[in-house]
Amino acid sequence: MGTSSALPQKQDLPKEIWKAATTLSDDAQNAAMRKARELRFDLSILRHASISTTTAHYVFPNPDKTKAGLRKLAEAVRKTYTIKV
Repeated sequence: MGTSSALPQKQDLPKEIWKAATTLSDDAQNAAMRKARELRFDLSILRHASISTTTAHYVFPNPDKTKAGLRKLAEAVRKTYTIKV
């Protein structure tokens, strides 16, 4: 029988959502570094230990995709935690 991870408590959702939204996989970090080098960015100005910190705070995605993604996330959270609006 498969195991599933426990769902976070309601009060922990904002922290867990933030963690998921600001963490890049190793592949994504490597792709970002390749692109930065390709565009000849000065990587010495990055003061963070991880590119995911930089992208989380300084790189802004497409606003329409962001809104659509947040709507999808909100709906999933409402269904999972039976939150009525």
